[in-house]
Amino acid sequence: MESNKKYLQIHPLDNVMVALQNLPKGTSIEWKGSGFRLACDISAKHKFTIQKMQAGQEIYMYGVLVGKATRDIEAGSLINIDNTSHAAGDFKLGKRKINWEKPDVSGFSKKVFMGFHRQNGTVGTANYWIVVPMVFCENRNIEVLKEALTEKLGFKRAGSYENQQRKSWMSICNLECMRPAQKKYLKILTGSSF
Repeated sequence: MESNKKYLQIHPLDNVMVALQNLPKGTSIEWKGSGFRLACDISAKHKFTIQKMQAGQEIYMYGVLVGKATRDIEAGSLINIDNTSHAAGDFKLGKRKINWEKPDVSGFSKKVFMGFHRQNGTVGTANYWIVVPMVFCENRNIEVLKEALTEKLGFKRAGSYENQQRKSWMSICNLECMRPAQKKYLKILTGSSF
């Protein structure tokens, strides 16, 4: 992996680099002992060519084939849908292992782990997920996934506003102590009658 603070070649086979910050046209790029200048502005997280590419030439990113040049592209040019088409390498299925043998677990018979007992006699453990986005554009998807799971699974923590709101409602919703004017005001706020 070759990089500096402005751009990065993710895999040695890659013939494109990733801009780690906005790079203006004319920025000098030093790579493998030679250099070139960017042919156009390159926004952060976008890819640019590190050599002149001919139409039909394969484009590699992350060490795998991701596309082909649809026209000649100068070194230091932005890779986008106007000059690239999708391509992928052949898929090869490795030898499948269909015979499974139960492992010897006798060495674990006296071991314990941090888990919990279920009513049916089995045990369980907490699940910890580590989600690592492999490309910058997945960061937003990870945030959406996190938000969805934490709220639906009950792990969402109330923010300071939500805590304050809950305390306010608890103090004004003690209906036995409310005067008729307070109940009327609460009805206006909530649309509920008491």
